[in-house]
This record gives sequence, C-alpha cells and structure tokens, in this order.
Amino acid sequence: MFFPEDMTRLIWIVSKERLATCLQQLSETEAFQPIDHHSLGEEEDLQALKLLLQAKQRYQRFRAAGQLLEGLPEEPLLSYKIGTLSGSTSLPQGAVQIDSELFLWVGSKPPADLKPPPPPLDQPPLALTEHQSRLLLATADQVGHVEGWSIIDGWIPSKKMEIFGELLRHECIALTPAEDSGLSLARVPSLFRRHKALEGFAALMGLYGITGYRELDPTPLLTISFSLMFGMMFADLGQGLLLSLLGFWLFSQRWPSSHSTTRHQAGLLLIPIGLSAAVFGILFGNLFAREDWIPALIYHPMDEVYVSLAISVIFGIGVLCISMFIGLLNAWLSGHLKERLWDNFGLIGLLFYLALIGLTLGYWAQWTGLKYLCLTLASAGLITMALRNFALMEQEPIGLRLFATLVETYDFAIKFVVHTLSFVRLAAFTFAHIALSMALVIIVELLSGHSWLALSIFVLGNIIITVIEGFLVCIQVIRLHFYELFTKFISGGGIPFEPLRLSVEHFDEYADIGQ
Repeated sequence: MFFPEDMTRLIWIVSKERLATCLQQLSETEAFQPIDHHSLGEEEDLQALKLLLQAKQRYQRFRAAGQLLEGLPEEPLLSYKIGTLSGSTSLPQGAVQIDSELFLWVGSKPPADLKPPPPPLDQPPLALTEHQSRLLLATADQVGHVEGWSIIDGWIPSKKMEIFGELLRHECIALTPAEDSGLSLARVPSLFRRHKALEGFAALMGLYGITGYRELDPTPLLTISFSLMFGMMFADLGQGLLLSLLGFWLFSQRWPSSHSTTRHQAGLLLIPIGLSAAVFGILFGNLFAREDWIPALIYHPMDEVYVSLAISVIFGIGVLCISMFIGLLNAWLSGHLKERLWDNFGLIGLLFYLALIGLTLGYWAQWTGLKYLCLTLASAGLITMALRNFALMEQEPIGLRLFATLVETYDFAIKFVVHTLSFVRLAAFTFAHIALSMALVIIVELLSGHSWLALSIFVLGNIIITVIEGFLVCIQVIRLHFYELFTKFISGGGIPFEPLRLSVEHFDEYADIGQ
C-alpha cells in the first residue's frame, strides 16, 4: 500500500509475422506496459498500414452516411448527396460538413464536381484484424526490429511472473527484475494498490505529479494531513456535515460515464474532510456558525489565540520533519542517498532544522545546555553548507563566489523559517472562519424582529460560508502540501503503469483516422 509494486522487465523475441498476434495476446492480459520508447532494435515504418486503416475507416463512414439516406422517399422535393473533401476541394454551396472528409449536399441539382461514394470494391483489404493493426500502430515506437525479428520490451508486475511464464512457456522471453534490467529506475512505471476510499486523495495527488518507482506513496499521508488541516481551518459541526453529505451524494449518484469518475473522486474527498471539520467543530464548540449552541470540548479558538498559533506551528514542524525523513527514505530506496545528503532538505537540512527547533526550545525554557548544543549544531550546519556552496563555484571569480555563497547560505537557512511560519495560516483561517460566522450571527440578530427573514439569512449565510470558504480553505491546504511538503520528498516525474489495453478512442488517436 505504501510502496509501488515490484516490476519485472519482459523481453519477448518473435518473428515479424507473429508480432500483431503477440501484441494482442499481451493486451488481453491487461498487465503489460511497453517501454516508453524502444531501446532494443530499430523502429519500423508503418505508414502503409496507417494509410490502409484510414482508407477503410473512410469507406465505413461513407457507407454509414449513405445508409442514413436510404429511408428517404424515391422522389424527394430536394436531392441529397454525400460527397468527399480533398485537401484542395472547398465545401460546395448548399453543403453541410459532416466531418473532416464528408459533407452532405442538399439542393435541386448536384454540382458537376461532386464526388460520388466509392463502390464497395474500393474497401481496402487488411491482412490482419483491425484490432491487431491498430495495436501495431499504437506500439510503433515501443517495439524494436532486427531483420526478420521483432523485440517486444516492457514491464509487468513481478507478482504476475508465474502467469506470464506459463503463458509464454514455449516462447523466447527474458524476465528480469527492474533493478537488474539495465535501465534507470526513472523509466520504471509505478503501480500502487490503493484502497478505493483513497481514490479522491489519489486524484488530488495526481495534480502534483506521479510518484516515482521506489518512492513512498504519499497518498495515505496526504489523506491524514489534508483532513486534519482542513478540519482545523474549517471547524464547524453543521457545515462540516453538509460537506460530507454533499460528498456522499456525489459518490452515490450514477453519473454519465464522462463525469462519473471525477465526481466519485470529489465525493470521496469531501466525505473525510467534512467529517474532520465536524470533529473540530465539536472540539471548538461551533455549530452552524454559532458558538453558543454546543459547548467546546477543549476551547474556543478566539479565547486562546496564542494556543491556536502554537498548535499550528507545532503541527507544521511535525509534518515538515516527516516529509524530510521520507525524502531521505526515498533517496535511499532509489539509490540517490549520496546526492540527497547535500540537498537543502536532505540530511544536513534535517539536522539543521532540528537544531533550530532545539535552539528555540532552549531559549523558551531557559535550558542552557540544550541552547548551546543546538546553537553549535546549527552553526556547523550553516558553515558546512557555506563551504559546499563555495566549493561548487571554483571556476568563478572569488568575489562572485563569496557573494553567491552568502546568498545560497542565507536561502538555505531562511527557507526553514518561512516554511514553518506558513503553517500559521492554519490558525489564521480558523480565526477567519469564526469572524465570518460572527458576522452572520450579528446580521441574523439584527433581523430577529423578522423571524422568517432572519431564518432565511441564517440558512443562506451558512450555505455561502460552506461553499466559498470551503473552496478557499481547500486551496490553502493544497498549497501547503504542494509547496511546503511534497517538494521535500516527491520528484513528481514518475511514470504511471498503464497496461496495453486500447479503447476505441485510443485506436482513433493512434491511427489518426480521418486526419
């Protein structure tokens, strides 16, 4: 769940005559993904096959359009003809364009240059099935060719090795673990098995990038941290339950296929963050913008401003340390730990940040020993980074080297302070939410003499706060994750595992039908 599945490289050598059949066999397994571009053998030109498919599709569209006119009377008031457009042919007067090549002409006398539909004999024959032909086009730049042989090269999940070994037991194949495949791990696709309940957060994670192979899946962490941050900033029992109900409605409805996935994912995202807001509403004593309807289990944030600010900063420190630790773990798993040690948010950066935290704690608690120890460690971290930055610019003039070293070292230190203070927005938006709620309550109380108007304003105000502030809080939480957290441990340059399984839309795209 936390790490991608192990991948195995499959190399299958077949004769060119069997290539289409073998590709179809692999597509039916729905567990094989070709290498992003061929690395074994030469690429083969399939332009002739592409033209055959285009001609066949053109004829099929012509025939389908002609069948629509078969139901017309034998002697209609107007004539209806179907024609074709070439690159130099303009649309005749009185014609309606059907697609890029066909048009319908309506009138009393057809133009002299109107091209009639081709007879059935013009339909080009295909030696392969249309499915096989399009598979060849789809994988044209992913299959290598050497003389009379084709080399299929791609990835399969390692747990499917026995299945593929049995399926291809009489074939010339090679199965190699990704680490021993001879290719960079950056070219290995990532396949995560996530619980369906995490699909909404997985889609949100996809907006940032694809987690690389041998990187920890941040989706479970995102689920927890996103829900906690949103709940803290949008703490209201009633409004949180409204968001959860909206999410449940989006998830449970049967939407058209074109919108089904997106709305189900939105529903799975709204349900947990709405429940989190409801829980924090109970803790802070907020119900539908009022603080006097239910008691606060811990405190009212406006009564403990400094406590709220401190909690926000402590929460930020915790998730920043976790993100830097995960970054080191990912670097170790992917074999880049040495380079990561010198990164701003690598091992030296993590130790420097912990030293800053200890220094702050030592000054606050008046612990002299901790204060001087952390001051020494922080100074050592700064000096180490300064010496490294100075050494990296050995080809530059000394003045430029000193200036650049000063700027880079300052940037190294100030980033930790800025990123930590960014989490103050957790408390700031908590106060903003309470301020909006108080404004709504004041307006309702001013209209208390008009009960129906006051009730209407109260309901409408809660809906507006739920929608607008919910949207703004989501943006702030996304920003905290994308800029303060994910930049420390996610490369975002991974390759998703998308098995060879072509739909009709993919066929049209690869074959460039009608272009």
